[in-house]
Amino acid sequence: MKQEPKKWKSDPIDRRAFLKKTGGIFGVALLSQLPLGSLAFAEDQDFSFAIIADTHIDPYIPVRSERLRTIFNEISISSSPKAEFILHVGDVVEAGLAEEYQEYNKIVPATLNNRIFAVPGNHEVRWDEWAGELYNDLFGESQYSFDHGGIHFIALDPTQLLQEPGFFTPSQLKWLEKDLQKTGLHMPVVVYLHYPIGNDNYYISNENKFFEVIERYNVRAVFTGHIHREEVWKQNGMTLIALPAAKDRAVYHWVEKKTASNGSPLLAVYHAEFTNSANSEKTLLVEIPLEGVKTAQYEKPKLVHFSEPKDGSGTGFLHVELSPKTSIQSVQYQFWPEYPYAGKNAGEWKDLFPAASSSLNWKANVDTSKMASGIYLLQVRVTNTKGEFWDEFREVPNTKSEGVLSKSRVNWEQELSSPIQADLITVKRKNGSSSLVVAATMDGQIVALDPEHAGKIKWNYKTRGAVIGTPAVNEKQNLVLAGSADHTLYALDTESGSEIWTCQLPKPILGTPLYIESANGGSGTVLVPAGRMMAGVNAETGTLLWSTSMGGFSAAKPASDGRLAIIGSGDGKVQAMDVSTGSVIWSKTIASKEAPYRTLLYSPWASKAELLHAGADGGKLVLIGDVTNAYALDCTTGAEVWRLKGGFLYSSPLILSGPNPILILTDEWGKVFAVDPATGVVHWKTTIEQRIFNASPVLAENTVYVTGVNGLVTGLNPKDGSIVDRYRFSTAYTYSTPVESGNFLVAGGQDGKVRSIKLQDY
Repeated sequence: MKQEPKKWKSDPIDRRAFLKKTGGIFGVALLSQLPLGSLAFAEDQDFSFAIIADTHIDPYIPVRSERLRTIFNEISISSSPKAEFILHVGDVVEAGLAEEYQEYNKIVPATLNNRIFAVPGNHEVRWDEWAGELYNDLFGESQYSFDHGGIHFIALDPTQLLQEPGFFTPSQLKWLEKDLQKTGLHMPVVVYLHYPIGNDNYYISNENKFFEVIERYNVRAVFTGHIHREEVWKQNGMTLIALPAAKDRAVYHWVEKKTASNGSPLLAVYHAEFTNSANSEKTLLVEIPLEGVKTAQYEKPKLVHFSEPKDGSGTGFLHVELSPKTSIQSVQYQFWPEYPYAGKNAGEWKDLFPAASSSLNWKANVDTSKMASGIYLLQVRVTNTKGEFWDEFREVPNTKSEGVLSKSRVNWEQELSSPIQADLITVKRKNGSSSLVVAATMDGQIVALDPEHAGKIKWNYKTRGAVIGTPAVNEKQNLVLAGSADHTLYALDTESGSEIWTCQLPKPILGTPLYIESANGGSGTVLVPAGRMMAGVNAETGTLLWSTSMGGFSAAKPASDGRLAIIGSGDGKVQAMDVSTGSVIWSKTIASKEAPYRTLLYSPWASKAELLHAGADGGKLVLIGDVTNAYALDCTTGAEVWRLKGGFLYSSPLILSGPNPILILTDEWGKVFAVDPATGVVHWKTTIEQRIFNASPVLAENTVYVTGVNGLVTGLNPKDGSIVDRYRFSTAYTYSTPVESGNFLVAGGQDGKVRSIKLQDY
């Protein structure tokens, strides 16, 4: 049965009212309904367009609005030459808040209606309580293409909901391949997206997939933003440009497609900046040929071959063969670095050397003895005498680790074809046989896998939106309870996956629901964070029991002692609500800044709260985290008992019970702490090789396992924090917490794969 929403309490952001105020699509081309007019033809002609990056519009910082208004005014009145359209490469607004979009709407001149083509940046999605709905209402599809003047333009959107960096999903890559196939091999292509790609940028962990797809096509230019400074580099047949941020000064890029003196078409890219005059000063930045030999075309290796170690030496061998047409300056290699995440890094490059018999064959011995066993992304860079380069990638295994030869520890692998961001869970089966592993995906799948039969899919239920919060389990009624970005809480039968009931809420459900068993034998309650509210739902019927507004967005997980529901939100507060009625019992502010965005940034908006039976007087504490501290609060009053400095917003703590219980905490910088839950005293601290986001520590075979964001699982001795096990199971970002299943750890990642990993090297 379907539960219709009741009359909701007031919400500071009402989507329908917002659309009414902004007039719907406010001067930005909605591609699905776009009457392209002059943009719709592909005939070769000269024309001009503008590109803007990182405006970060925020009504609390009016100088940014003035800078963008200055840019728009020049472009809108310019007639010699006229800008046919404007590309915006993302971070249009500061935090995806409705009032920010409204402020942006006020700035757009009527003369630019239907001439602005945007892609989202991380600031549109990182704290997006509407899960893309507001953006799509105002801008249209986030990934699209169009032709103009003999050039094919492609807008890409590798942003990940509620995450900082980007990732190309399998469906996006298929779309890109299909779009390029329709375009053909010869038509010049311009790509624009938010994150810079290639060079020393580590913002998209599978950028290699992008390079593979576009390699055979005539992609000539890529325009990006994000890093807030201007950079130009040339690699893999393209000129790639990162734009400076318009939030910092009135600056943009002016681009002219014209014909060179030799009759060949090119793009002339100008840096346009307002200094002390009414008009911008335009300086030529780079010219990009649209036909002929491509940038670093001859630096593409003819062969890249890596031989992993065959004995106990830990030394592999890399052979790279080059084209006779190459103009070599250097040949280098690296394994994709472990620690960088969503940032720039110089890398860990090492040189290859030419063979004595041929200057086109370059070789190197590769020491893998200190690397964990598992899978790695090998990157080879061939640089020519102009400083242009070609990057070639290979996924390679390392079965030699610290003097021990081993086989792959992956027992089985199941492909779900969509990123897995929610934690994996196990559910008991009605017939008493082995538990199922349940995974939820960003395309709305909820999938039950049988770990005893090589991860075979037992059942699969499809929602209409991303499932980003971890499903809960109601063992009493044998239900999996999952919230979706389609605004719906789903109750599914654990054995068959059949829908038992649904409950519709007014906003996307991006937080983690929590099932609370009734103390008197009743139906129990499901606590559901959705947007800026918490709802209490009858666990047996799906009937809405209550809803309570919060002052900020929450994608958090509540904790409960059966009487109170405690949760963090984007207004910097932690609130305790009565489980039966939703009434607020206490509220505590742990972050307060000068503007809503700053408060949101430092708030416990994504904290996975955990109940601690650890009060000094036998009372209960609740643990809440933000990007600066972990806070142990008294459940009854909200008073702070202790705090620990660190970035503890994203992961849930692990409680090791016993006569002297220990709390295992992981922070985003890769630090693992063992803490006394009653006092906050640190017993030991260990730092792993990778940063940690969202994934929480788990106990398996008396070992604490933590999952790094770049696919490395690390086993720690719970007594002293010493590292006893390491395995790299993926080259993709990993946010999902694994689960133990027998003598295996079952883990999911952004590559959409679920893998069963042996707990020890046998």
